[in-house]
Order: sequence, then structure tokens, then C-alpha cells
Amino acid sequence: MNFPTLGLPLATSTASVCRLNIGDRHYGLAIERQGNNVVGLPTGSVDHESSGLFFDHLSAAIDEVAEAGGDLVIDFTDVAFMSSVGLRALTRAQKIGKEKSVAISMACLNETMTEIFQITRFDRLFKVHDSVDAALSA
Repeated sequence: MNFPTLGLPLATSTASVCRLNIGDRHYGLAIERQGNNVVGLPTGSVDHESSGLFFDHLSAAIDEVAEAGGDLVIDFTDVAFMSSVGLRALTRAQKIGKEKSVAISMACLNETMTEIFQITRFDRLFKVHDSVDAALSA
């Protein structure tokens, strides 16, 4: 499976890394395969400038994991901030995941992301785990 607009193939280990610098902000995403599952590792800020690319990456990961029959875990360890358009990308991805029978869960929310998820009640929309291993074991 290729990342839209990037042409980077997903593989069985750390598959690809994308970085986007916008002024003093940055966004990046690495994708890892763990068995039939895919772990997305976004970095930086997911905001108006990067949310479209974030959604494209999530969609490609969902397609990949749907073919393998696994689940998608998004590891938020290195996400500094997510705006409302980033949250919208997550809800759009959730809808596609449901259509393709792919469970999407979140792991390793930092203090800022925990607060954002609690205020917006995304912690009720998605399963949130303390670690990637816990998410993959659930």
C-alpha cells in the first residue's frame, strides 16, 4: 500500500516516515507493521496545515490493516497539539475504519492530548490505552 501523495510503500517494519515543516511548526508520521496490525506514530502538530495529510496517512493505514485483518493504533507520544481539524480527521478515519471493520484505538496520550480528548469527549469515541502494547493486546 502506498501513502497518498508520497508514494512510500508500507512494509513489515518501520515502513515510512513523512515530515512536513510549516514555519516553526512540523508534522511527521511513521507507520509500523506489527503482525496484522498497524501503528501510526504522528509527531508535531496536527492542525489546519497538516490535517489533510494526516487524514490521507490514516486512510492509507486503514486500507493496509483492512487487507491484513488487523487493527490500527495511533501512538500520540510525540504529538504536541491537535486542532479541531485534526480531530475531524480522526472522526473521518473512524467512519472509514468502521466501514472496513478496522478498530482504531489511541495510545500514549500526553497531558495536552489527554486534556483535548477529555474536553471534546473523544476519550469516549475512541478506546484510549496507556501504551501501544496495551492497545494491541485489547
